[in-house]
Amino acid sequence: MSSGLKAMDSHWVEAVLPGNPSIMATMDERATNMNLWAMLLNAGAEESVYPDFKPILPLEMCCFIALYIWQGLSPSPQVKMKFKLQHVDPVNGSN
Repeated sequence: MSSGLKAMDSHWVEAVLPGNPSIMATMDERATNMNLWAMLLNAGAEESVYPDFKPILPLEMCCFIALYIWQGLSPSPQVKMKFKLQHVDPVNGSN
């Protein structure tokens, strides 16, 4: 692997999972921080833009990050195209 590609991959992962690698947060900590941030922005309150807000679970956080990584490795014009069968959408579909 060339050093340019390795550096590019490193920057891309840091954009998706920011933080100091020596003190990387767990998915539980990331989900907790995301929920706290949403609550500080008044998510879930009647007068908020997101009155139906429910805290994100660590498993949902893993799926969220996995979808970002998948979209980065194999971009599609729309993420919903990734959920079609391969014979329906041979380029973007996935079985």
